[in-house]
Amino acid sequence: MLHITLFGGTGARVDGHASATTGRLGTKPRQLFEILALQAGQVLSKELLADRLWQGSPPRSYVAGLESYVSVLRHQTGLGSGRTSVLATADNGYSLDTTRCTVDLLELRALVEGAARSSFTEVVRASERALVVGSGGLLPHEPYATWAVDAREEVDGLLTALLTRGAQSAIALGDPERAVPLAEAAIRLDPRHEEAWQHLIRAQWFGGHTNQALRTYGRLRALLVDELGQEPADETAELYLAVLTHSTRPGPDADSNPEVRLLLTLLRQALDGVPGVRTPALDDDLSSAAVRLLADR
Repeated sequence: MLHITLFGGTGARVDGHASATTGRLGTKPRQLFEILALQAGQVLSKELLADRLWQGSPPRSYVAGLESYVSVLRHQTGLGSGRTSVLATADNGYSLDTTRCTVDLLELRALVEGAARSSFTEVVRASERALVVGSGGLLPHEPYATWAVDAREEVDGLLTALLTRGAQSAIALGDPERAVPLAEAAIRLDPRHEEAWQHLIRAQWFGGHTNQALRTYGRLRALLVDELGQEPADETAELYLAVLTHSTRPGPDADSNPEVRLLLTLLRQALDGVPGVRTPALDDDLSSAAVRLLADR
């Protein structure tokens, strides 16, 4: 089985043994390999491949060039040749046969899709696995190619959302220590993602690290003021005030009452999803906010 990696650097391994790295392939063959791997399992026309490979200005002889690069890939990356090749020719284009190869990007997408309908425990596990799979960033050596930039932005957005949800789920399970690295990773991907900052502050606070939580808020505020000229959202400011005025963990003891912590988190998530409703920072105030909402409706 051929395993293709796009995170942390492009590579291919056959049954655990490296068959090619970016250093052994020329620039164009490597980029063709990456473009195909980004959409493994789909047939990409020669016209589309040429447009991406030559940034919208392919030469007239691009067909011969593509065929030459395909030949290089088949011989140097363990893809095989002829009709048995993992790199198949079809419908005036090419595709990577996903029944005979795996791609780390496809694994990441599967983790994201699976987490959308999973329990808190499964979301945390998927997030932690995604953190490993996505380490090093997608195609880090392709900083300028439009097709790589677009793919990286999309994947970073998916990963940020998954890690943020994973941090929230870990807090719901009463395990703030597991939430911290997930929230931190989400922030590295998107420093302006305020929800991830909120979960990091909560995780540090709930974990007994009040001073860290306060410093984290200070970092967020400095970032937003310096870069955007705006203060943190009201919910974040309320969370900061709650941390500042409560030296101990708020609400019920989640270590002895995990079911209560789970219910409170579900209530917080429900309130978060109601337009125009500000979710309280303190768990003690959640039920009052829910009662007010029901009375208003």
